[in-house]
Amino acid sequence: MPFYFVSKFAGPEGYHDVHVDDGSCDHAPEFINRQPIGFHLSGPQAVRYARKHFFARADGCHTCVRGCHTRAAPFPKTRRYG
Repeated sequence: MPFYFVSKFAGPEGYHDVHVDDGSCDHAPEFINRQPIGFHLSGPQAVRYARKHFFARADGCHTCVRGCHTRAAPFPKTRRYG
């Protein structure tokens, strides 16, 4: 059962990302900016807990809690020719 935490600060879209604490995520905030949310059986359970107890706009990290990342990925900027 992995340990999860949520970022204390919202990203540019206003969401607080939930991360798994296994050291694999490059997008995890610094230790001081983490709010621990405990051990959970799955990512969706951790996100529900974060939404209920900490931040209503919590979402899964697109790297380490991919199964419950609900925001759409931003479209890459395309070049216009001609």
